[in-house]
Amino acid sequence: MKRNLYNKIVENIYQSSLEKEHWDSTLASIAQALDYEGIAIVPDDQEETLLKISSSTNKQSDFEYYNHYISQNPMRTFSHLYKGKQIVISDLNYISKEQMAKSAYYVDFLNKYECAYSERLHISEKNVSCTIAAQRGLKYLNRDTPPELTIDLFSNHIKMSLLFLKKMNLDNSLNYKLSGLYDRMDFGVCLITHDKKILFLNRSIQENQNDLFYVSKDNIIFYSNHNENLWRKLLNSKKDSISSNIHSEMTTFIDKNNHKILARIMPLPTIIADHFGTTARCQMVFFYDLKPSQNNIIDLLRSLGLSHSEAQLAQRIGHLETLKESAQNLCISYETARSSLKKIFSKLNINTQNELVSLVTKLSFIR
Repeated sequence: MKRNLYNKIVENIYQSSLEKEHWDSTLASIAQALDYEGIAIVPDDQEETLLKISSSTNKQSDFEYYNHYISQNPMRTFSHLYKGKQIVISDLNYISKEQMAKSAYYVDFLNKYECAYSERLHISEKNVSCTIAAQRGLKYLNRDTPPELTIDLFSNHIKMSLLFLKKMNLDNSLNYKLSGLYDRMDFGVCLITHDKKILFLNRSIQENQNDLFYVSKDNIIFYSNHNENLWRKLLNSKKDSISSNIHSEMTTFIDKNNHKILARIMPLPTIIADHFGTTARCQMVFFYDLKPSQNNIIDLLRSLGLSHSEAQLAQRIGHLETLKESAQNLCISYETARSSLKKIFSKLNINTQNELVSLVTKLSFIR
């Protein structure tokens, strides 16, 4: 093979690790260079979707091959022969022409596209385990003209590119993105789908054993029926009036040790839904103080996202001070207090001082 062609194909292989859609044309170019009719990458795990990649020289996205390989291919019964071996194995080494004549895999698929048999190379590396399967044309059926080049010529490059593809997919997955945003929080963050299933739990919930609930499969199960009923009521809470503002509801759970835990639910903000590609019908639930602590109201307000100075102002207004009185007591100007109050409203997703008073009152019970 000419060096320039080889280098170009290698370049395309690594480009495919960044764009999965690029694999179709890349596999087609490899097939053409190595005199295959088509090539498929078939993951060992049938539930794996990322590595279901195939192509041919005369058409693109040839997933029909993948389906036949999974359901009818007799070579799957010989998987122990090639797993763990970095060698190319041909059907003709193990399947007779009589068996081929009786196999739906060969009759319905390979012959349909003028293919005689497949050559396979198994790849197993870290979190990639798959088979590269390439189909030879009818002219190779009697092996009068054995192929000069086989798929192992590019196997190491394909393996590395698949590893990159898996890593890129992991780094861009929903869980990875949400973890980067919420794992740093010292309170629990949970995303619930519209059918009440868990979409995401941050590290604070996953790593902290508590006396309030446990996680089973995709559900949060509370230890007491009372808390379970509160949880269902919280998930089903609706806003009474139509408004463009984000609505949130809160409730207070009591664990086995009579420790009060605040939970707050709100719709997933549109900006997060757009950025992470999640459905806007998801809800976010925040659990504050899952573990007993000596937090005061300032600390609890800061856990809701306020700065220390904003928490001080919110506490005073929550205790029924006027904005002017709070500004004087905190030794700040009235205009600064007004500006801070707007930020407080925005961060807490509330609109009035009465709502702030209600929130601080609820936090008082937790303290």
